[in-house]
Order: sequence, then C-alpha cells, then structure tokens
Amino acid sequence: MKNFALLFLIPVFFACNESGKQPEQSTEASAGDNFTPATPAGTVAVGFPAGDTGQVKITFALNGQAKEKTFDLPLADDAKESDMFRTVWDKPNSCYIGVLMKKRNTRYYHASLDGTDLKINQVGTPPAAIWQYAENKLGLGKLDLTTTVTKNYRRNLTSGKIIADFIIKIQPAITTTDSMYVYAEFGGANKTLRLPVPEGYSGGIISSKEHPENCIVMFVKGSKMKSIADVSVNDGHLQITNR
Repeated sequence: MKNFALLFLIPVFFACNESGKQPEQSTEASAGDNFTPATPAGTVAVGFPAGDTGQVKITFALNGQAKEKTFDLPLADDAKESDMFRTVWDKPNSCYIGVLMKKRNTRYYHASLDGTDLKINQVGTPPAAIWQYAENKLGLGKLDLTTTVTKNYRRNLTSGKIIADFIIKIQPAITTTDSMYVYAEFGGANKTLRLPVPEGYSGGIISSKEHPENCIVMFVKGSKMKSIADVSVNDGHLQITNR
C-alpha cells in the first residue's frame, strides 16, 4: 500500500456533550443559529490552577458580590488554555461555562443569581442553544489547524522503559469494501481493530507534534471528519480505545 496524506485547511470539530452524542446539525441547528447572548451584568473568570492535571476554577462576580468555586476535571491536554473554555450569557445574571475535557468531551457549569445568592454548579446537558452556540459559534472543542490525515503513522518513542517505533496503519478489509482494519504496534506488542466504514468515508489517522504518543483514527469524507478511536502508548503499554 502506498503511503499518502491529505491536507485539509479546515476547522475540525471533536467536542460533544459528556452526557451523550450530540444530535446531527440538521435536527437542532436552528437553536444555536437563532440564539443571541445577553449583555452581562457581571463577570465570569475561568482559570486552571493546576495546569492540565485536572482542576478548573470559576469566579463569578455580580452586584458587588463574588463567588469562587473549584472543580476537579480531567482537562484536555492538547489545547491552548485560551481554547479550553467558552462562556455564554443567556441572561444578564446567568452564564454557562463550557470546559474542554480529555478526548475533547465538554463539561458545562452554570453561574447564576438565586435570590440574593451567587451560585456556581455543574450541569448535565445545557439547553441546545447554549452548547450549540458555545461549540459551533464560539468554537469550543474546535481544532482550527492545518491537519494532515494519513494512512500510515510511525514515530520513535520512549515510553516507560521501552524505546521503539510506534506504528499505526489503516488497512482495507480484503473481502469487503465497507470495513477497515486499524493495526497498531509498539515494543513487540500489536493490536488490530476492525471497524465498519460508513458509505462514502475512508479511514485516516491524525496526530500532533506535542503528543506523538496519542493518535486519533478518523472517518473522512471530503471536509467532514468523525473521530472513531484513540490509539496511544502509555507507560510502555499500547492501547486502542473506541470513542
């Protein structure tokens, strides 16, 4: 099989609500499209005091009061801090905060005025207009990059006590055109995953220079990409995890 890569100059969306898969854009897209943020009567500040090790601090100030709360959270480790969160005010005294987690899931928090008290709470799935505006309009979870999609990946890595080539290959199934194999190898261990391929899509691999030990297997159709599985090496161990 020849090695080849496709170059896409496009925004790639990976984020999804932690509570489940988001509906297709055609079903509820109008909610986010028709949403107009409120003018804030206060301020919301978001920080990550422990870096990417798992904490988000939210500070909410309104009417001369201030409320601060810290939450434990497995934060994304492949995004800049400025891309880690978005705020959406639905009322002058109500703000939703979306935070990017590992595997580009999202978690939402709600800062609001309850009577005379300021509150900051985690929410499950916010209203469709909120998460669509945060993710589709403001770009939470969007990788705005020039990304190379390839069928073959090879990097020499040191993981744990092992130094070896980390290899991933996308291989078509021999007997059918609607399936493919993901083959991964590191330090003498190898794994193979068979995946059904949706009509019109092909398989590919993307990676980042910052984290060569982590790759994402994608289905690609034109400018559309769907993340399917994570292939990684952690402390010398090869792992394939379905998304």
